[in-house]
Amino acid sequence: MLRSGLILALLGIGLPALAEERKLSGAEIKQALSGHTLKGESDNGEWTQDFDPSGRTTYSQGNSNSPGIWQVKGDQYCSSWPPNPNLSCYDVTEDGNTITFISAGGGRAPAVIAK
Repeated sequence: MLRSGLILALLGIGLPALAEERKLSGAEIKQALSGHTLKGESDNGEWTQDFDPSGRTTYSQGNSNSPGIWQVKGDQYCSSWPPNPNLSCYDVTEDGNTITFISAGGGRAPAVIAK
């Protein structure tokens, strides 16, 4: 039985496909983030970010909360954090319940959908 399962896996048939990271379109980014909270980890500990459908967002880490704005431009997530009015934009990928923000320099910030 194990041998036939291995053969099927090697042939790529008969077994369910594994989840695979894929780049999201602008519409998919908006759907994935709007009204949701993401939770991730950084060198400074656990963080959350709420994405209000109005375009407001709040990044929270420890006892610190930072309000900002978010929007989708083309096929990228963009945010601005006052007092800096400039937008920073990121590609977004999805792999199951994991959303990953990817900077222009290739930096990755994975997070899971908490609600």
